[in-house]
Amino acid sequence: MAYTTITKHSDHFKTTLYTGTGSADNKTGVGFKADWTWIKKRTDDAEDHAAFDSVRGVATPTLLNPNANGAEETHGN
Repeated sequence: MAYTTITKHSDHFKTTLYTGTGSADNKTGVGFKADWTWIKKRTDDAEDHAAFDSVRGVATPTLLNPNANGAEETHGN
């Protein structure tokens, strides 16, 4: 198996801060197709983290909860 060395991490990883509007906004400008997206609220709210991958996509009714005991859960909007 051939391995590729990542020489510039910003070509593959980017952290962005987003303030939602309550509508179905698309976040753009990371410079690449995100295969893994991890969303975490920055308030003291008790909401779980939400992770989406390119295999499941965001249109399917499942998401991953990296900080919870369940591996996968059904999400609403």
